[in-house]
Order: sequence, then structure tokens, then C-alpha cells
Amino acid sequence: MFWKNKSLIVVGLLLLWGCNEIPARETSGNPLIEVAELTLIDHSRTRIIDFRKAEAYTQEHIPGALNLWREAIENPNFTYGGMLAEKGQIEQILSELGITNEHQLVLYDDRGLPEAARFWWALNHYGFSNVKLLNGGLHSWKSQDMPVESGLISPEPSNFSFPDSAGGVNVISKEELFDLISSNQESYVLVDTRSKEEFLGNKLKNGAAKAGRIPSSVHLDWSEAIHFDGNKKLKSLADLERIFGRLGASKEEKIIVYCHSGVRSSHTYFVLTEMLGYTNVLNYDGSWTEWSHTNYPYIDKLKMIVKN
Repeated sequence: MFWKNKSLIVVGLLLLWGCNEIPARETSGNPLIEVAELTLIDHSRTRIIDFRKAEAYTQEHIPGALNLWREAIENPNFTYGGMLAEKGQIEQILSELGITNEHQLVLYDDRGLPEAARFWWALNHYGFSNVKLLNGGLHSWKSQDMPVESGLISPEPSNFSFPDSAGGVNVISKEELFDLISSNQESYVLVDTRSKEEFLGNKLKNGAAKAGRIPSSVHLDWSEAIHFDGNKKLKSLADLERIFGRLGASKEEKIIVYCHSGVRSSHTYFVLTEMLGYTNVLNYDGSWTEWSHTNYPYIDKLKMIVKN
């Protein structure tokens, strides 16, 4: 690609610098890709997706990156936002972007990867797993003085399709979650990955009908997993083990994660499953937005359970 010659000058240094930055993982392969690796990748078989709003993308993005934003993968058939789109809708979008089933996808955003992780989770939900996240996202790319470009890209359409049997293995519905909470017959950990203010019910974000949290949930802010005020990369494996060890759950125990609309919780899902090897993790797609629109019980800011 057009930045490859420049990147070769710095690849050696980048690889040395990156050795202490890249978290190890317990499962095979590596779901993360570093800047140095991305500059050397076979771009004929890879598509980079900038998962940010179009305004930010057109101002600057990694050369060759395609643009997609979360509304494109949301289901319009709900009265509230954030629900995952049907398989056919995402297939059409990927086809319009010129992506085929043979491509590897590299996703990034500029917030430490919660947005990119949401799309990663959606793709995995429908059976497409040839996906990597750029560690640190656009922040990491620019910090290495790599080039950016502006404007739009018009790809040639393709024909993308998910496997016929895919879907449903990494998600829990509001009905299933309510039954789980109500039964008291199964061990689980329900993790609220929002900010502390949201968890305590002191902050109401747009889209939710009320403030509060789901009963029995514990708090662990998604951003603890990254150097949020630094390079926005994931923390070391040792740090991640320590942080998520606070949940007190075994690697096999059922863990359900949620946030406001399934974005930040997708990042936590990624860390738990791909970096730490937890094997029984579910993402509550509707998250607090959907729960707040139901008559299910919730905990308000007075720490009182409200039964509607």
C-alpha cells in the first residue's frame, strides 16, 4: 500500500515498543492487531473499517478505510434504539461496502474500541469471525505518525452472506434475563459496564425511559480495561486478570454483561472471551435502554428495588 515504504522504516521500533503493550491471551490466535502489523498486511485480502460517525471519518481516517456507524447495524423495528439489526440488513451493508466472505476485517474507532467491539460482536453473532481490532484505534495509528486521508471512498459492491445457521450464541434477551434473575436457580454474574453515575441511577442518558440498574448487577466500568487517559490500548494480561478477577467468577461461570445499548458491554465481552478466555459470557443486547422501557423491576438511585 501507499504507506508501506514509510512504515518499513519504523516497523522494527514499533515491534519493540509493542512487545510490552500487546496483552497476551489464553486462547489461540490474536484478536488484536498492532499498527506495525497493519502496515504490512495484505490489503488485497483485508478491509479496514472506520467505525465512527461520517463527519469524523471524512475529516480523517486510515488510508483505504471504509466507513460504517452504529445506526447502520441497528434494527429500526423497535421503539427504542440500539438493538442489533437482522442478519439480512448487515449482509446488505457489507455487500454495499464491497466486502466478501473471503476478506479479513480490521475494525477501529477513536474511543478505545467500544464502537469497534460492538461491530465485532455483531459479526461474531452472525457467524463471521475473521475480524481483528486495531489496538488503540485511530489514536494509536496517529501516535505513530502514520498517514491519514480525508474524503469518501466508493467501493465496488459485492455479495456478502453469513452462514445460514449462525446467530444467537453470544446474546441473552430481556425475557431470558428476567427469568434468570427471578429463578434464583442458577449461578451467574450480571455486570453493568456503564459509568458509576449511570449505575447508581444519578445519570440518565438519551434513549432510556428512566435511570437505574438491573437487579443483582455489579459494577465494572468497561474503560478500566484500557489506558483510557493514555494510549487507549488494552492493559496487560496481568492487569486484566486482576481487574476482572474482582468479579469472583470462574472462567466457566455464566457472566452477563450490559451497558446502555450494548456498545460498551461488547467491549467487555471481547476482553472476557478473547483476551481472558472466559467461556460462558453473554451480552444483553438491549441493555439498560431496553430494560428501562419494560415493566421489569429495577434498582433506583435510592438503591430501592422498584417493581412496576
